[in-house]
Amino acid sequence: MNDIIDIAQIESGQLSISESEFDLMTLMNEVRDIYKLNKSVLKKQLEIELNLPQNQSIKIISDQARLKQVIFNLMNNAVKFTDSGN
Repeated sequence: MNDIIDIAQIESGQLSISESEFDLMTLMNEVRDIYKLNKSVLKKQLEIELNLPQNQSIKIISDQARLKQVIFNLMNNAVKFTDSGN
């Protein structure tokens, strides 16, 4: 529901996007590390894998908080609809 409100606010100009340069790999590693400790992940004995080059920096310009929110939503759905494994 919050995502729908965010989209409506962006489209109406009421929510600003804060673009900055950051390392995508750092963001992805942070999300992975958080999800490794997620209660549902632990209960289902899921394995969280990140299949990206680990020794490489990938600089992007985006709204880091919003991108992290999108990735968290994707991870939540993946955990919700995965019974076991990875």
